[in-house]
Amino acid sequence: MELCPKCGTWIRFGLVSCPRCGYAVLYMNKDRILSFMECLLIRERSEERRRILKDRISAEVIDISGDIATLECAFPKFEEGDVVGYVTGEHVIEPLGTVISGGRFLTVNIYGQHRLKEGLRIDLCEAEVLIGYDLQLDLVRRIRSGELGDIERQAITY
Repeated sequence: MELCPKCGTWIRFGLVSCPRCGYAVLYMNKDRILSFMECLLIRERSEERRRILKDRISAEVIDISGDIATLECAFPKFEEGDVVGYVTGEHVIEPLGTVISGGRFLTVNIYGQHRLKEGLRIDLCEAEVLIGYDLQLDLVRRIRSGELGDIERQAITY
């Protein structure tokens, strides 16, 4: 327990604001707010991952040419501009790329390295929201370790 610096009320451990005056205790301690944000992001990412895994669809890799893949889906779900991922054997969602052409036959612009081969069957799912959570978690890690550049440091300081 600690005292609220504004009104002097005792604040139980785990609360983020004073129950009497509403003072936001988190802003007093950088490590505390980063830990709070990290836990919140991890929980939200986990819940989103669970939802995404329920909505996955089966697809077959038809053709790969450079960083472009053509996939045949069990049914049309993805549209142009969607960010898709695939589910690995360990139920990890790996980002795959951005849909260039949607429908039953998808054309996907692949991000970086991949393990796809023609004829491979994979489970596709939405990945955009998870990438957003991963970027936010990486930012928290970089703030903690002091790896931010000058412009990034200014953005979070002001």
